[in-house]
Amino acid sequence: MDLDVATQVGHKVVYFNKNAVTPSSGSVVRELIDLLKQNPTVRVEIVGHMDKVEQKENIKDLSADRAKGIYDYLVKNGIPAAQLSYKGMKSDDPADTSGTHESLAKNRRVNFVVK
Repeated sequence: MDLDVATQVGHKVVYFNKNAVTPSSGSVVRELIDLLKQNPTVRVEIVGHMDKVEQKENIKDLSADRAKGIYDYLVKNGIPAAQLSYKGMKSDDPADTSGTHESLAKNRRVNFVVK
């Protein structure tokens, strides 16, 4: 069964190493580029996140920097800026709240929302 575009985009998540603004893997971003090029009417919001430890340790907002970095990469690779928006959530919307190292890693991410 084929997933609709909104579902495909919504399932994409890019993870980051601690205190990093570049993704730990670019394959998801490349898949997203292909998907958006095939569906130029789809508008996507790029939502950056950071873990609670990063938020305590850093003055700057890594979540916004992560989202902006992905936004810039998509635009550089042919996705029109008008098709995209971005925002940072800091650690306000954790994917996992268990407090383990693994949960912190799950929270250092960028996800995508079809608008």
